[in-house]
Order: sequence, then C-alpha cells, then structure tokens
Amino acid sequence: MRNTWWRSKAKAQIRRCVSFTEQAAACSGGTLSHYLGTDQPIIAFSSQGMNGQKEFETIEEMAACYVAELRAYQPQGPYRLGGYCFGGNVAYEMARLLEEQGEKVALLALINCVPPNSSYDRAKINFTTGSKFLLNLGYWTGYFLQLESKDQRNLLWWKAKGVVKRIKRLGRYLGRKEQAIDVEEYVDLSTQPVERRELWKTHINALMSHHPKPYRGHVTLFRTRGHSLWCSFDDSYGWNSLAGDGTTIRYVAGAHESILAEPYVKATANEIRICLQKA
Repeated sequence: MRNTWWRSKAKAQIRRCVSFTEQAAACSGGTLSHYLGTDQPIIAFSSQGMNGQKEFETIEEMAACYVAELRAYQPQGPYRLGGYCFGGNVAYEMARLLEEQGEKVALLALINCVPPNSSYDRAKINFTTGSKFLLNLGYWTGYFLQLESKDQRNLLWWKAKGVVKRIKRLGRYLGRKEQAIDVEEYVDLSTQPVERRELWKTHINALMSHHPKPYRGHVTLFRTRGHSLWCSFDDSYGWNSLAGDGTTIRYVAGAHESILAEPYVKATANEIRICLQKA
C-alpha cells in the first residue's frame, strides 16, 4: 500500500482497526496513536504528494484510492474512519463510497472538520445569528490574547492581507471577472515549509472545488468551541444537513491548530477512544 502504514500487534485485530486520513494520519504516527493505546490497530493514509508522487487533484480521487487500499487490507466492514480538517472531508467521501459498495461504516470521526460549499457557509442575518457572532468573537478574542506577541503579530498581518484580498475579490465579482481560488485566504503559506506549499495549494483547491454529497450514515464530530468569524454558527458545522442518520457532537479543548498536539491531544484521543469502544 503506497500511501499507508499499519500499526497492530496482530493482523487478527484488523476488524477493530481505525483508519485515519491526511493530517490526522501524520498524528497517528505520533501522539494521537500513543494516546489511543498500543492495542488499537491503526491504518494511516498520507498524501501521495508527501511521498514524492503527483498528488490527486480532487477529494473524490483521493477517497477512491484510499478505499481501494483499505479494502486490500480489510475486504469487509464494519469500518472505522477518521480525519482531521481537510482529511475529514476525505474520510467522509470514503464512508460514502463504502456505503455505496454495500459496506457498513461503524464510526465516522471528523475532527474539527467543516464541509465546503455547505449550509454552514450561509448565515441568516437575525438576532440569533448576531448573538452567536458576539459569543464567537469573545472566544476568538480570548484565543488571540493567550498567543505569544510574535504569533499575535503574524496572525494580524495574515488576517489583514486576507481582508485586502477579499475586497479585491469583491471588486472582481462586481466586475463579473472570473475568480480563481486564493489559497492565502485559507492558510498562511509563510508558516509552512517551502516543500509543502504546493501540496497545500493542491489540497485547498481540491477542498474548495468539492461539493459533498449526502451520506445515509452517522457522523461523530470532535470540535473546538470556535466557529468561522461569519457563518451559520450551526453546532454541527453543517454536517447535519448531509448525514442522514444525524450528527453527534463531542467538544474538545484547544484551538483548531492544537487539538492534535500537546497538551490537548490526550483529551482528544480519549474522546475518540470512547467512541471506538462503542462502535
């Protein structure tokens, strides 16, 4: 399997394994794997682009490849899938494909993951939305104040650049000009290693071009308390409108960038382990 690694004491445990995608896969090789326990079998999928190969350009292509490799190891379900952020959208598409193939997905664990081009992006202007906006603003103010001075400056500079780019994009929209996806609006590439920036661009383009389809199963969302600055403020991040069997929400400590890092990863892993035991 080109894009995977396996961690288990015995292949007989394969029906208990959990499969992680993308960024969560990297953590599965370290702290998340450690706190899930050495007796928990894990299959981790990583991007082809991280292995010196040409990266897939769509989430559908990634998911189809990962499902084929997963079924080479585990031909039949039930399957337990998980993914963080971008990787959560890949895991969701994998679950959808497995369902189409007549297989059972016992757990779909999405870690601080938002579906693109969904109801979560569309906010109604009313009193409830305004109240949630102010509460969310308070959350982000607290997050900003606990950062180091250097990190505060970097965050403000990146956000300021993003505002300028959005204003320019609005001007192009009003002028009916074609608008390409600007990756810098979604991730600060200056904080990423040079060799990973093209991979980030590919992933952001794949994500923002993706339109998730309905899934008849259940989603378990592990999320922080924060929302995007302006959105529907739906607690399920929009997954309720896609998951036919509903969404279970489990709140975890930390911010988006830190829930799979120390000191928060232990609590996140504990929440995931509880769900694995029930699945």
